[in-house]
Amino acid sequence: MKKSISLFLAIMMAMFLVVGCSGGGQKTAASAPKFSGTAQVRVFTAAGQEWIIDQKTMSTAPLVAFETTQGKSGEEPITNEHLGILLKDILAAAGVDLSTVNQITCTSQDGFSKAYSKADLEDPEKLFLTFAMDGENLTFENQDCFFIVAKNESFKQNWTKFLKEIEIS
Repeated sequence: MKKSISLFLAIMMAMFLVVGCSGGGQKTAASAPKFSGTAQVRVFTAAGQEWIIDQKTMSTAPLVAFETTQGKSGEEPITNEHLGILLKDILAAAGVDLSTVNQITCTSQDGFSKAYSKADLEDPEKLFLTFAMDGENLTFENQDCFFIVAKNESFKQNWTKFLKEIEIS
């Protein structure tokens, strides 16, 4: 009987330690991810409006931590951790009427351009405006920058790296 009680108490103490140390899986305000950096992106709308996504804008929508796994032919897939904001959330927070958007075209600082459809934008788990990967701010030529990350895709060819501007049409 004493062994059963001792075993029971040992199991209860172990469970208490696991739950107590893990914080119950909830993030506190102090541990919630926050935007850090100087990255900026110019946004142009079909109505002729122009604005900048910057630190102030990034504080208007909830940041998300997520993982992606991509591969290259003949190589093992690589998993990366990202911090960012769902692109449709940041556009909505900036006052863009998403029902009027047909597509968005993202252009990088090196001239690459990628168009994303309305369906891509409306997908709740697809397009993220990210500023950090694997714990490090994203940079281009020693300047902080943003990436558009297509989260649920196996390859990075649908990402826009070193984002310079977004055109909404």
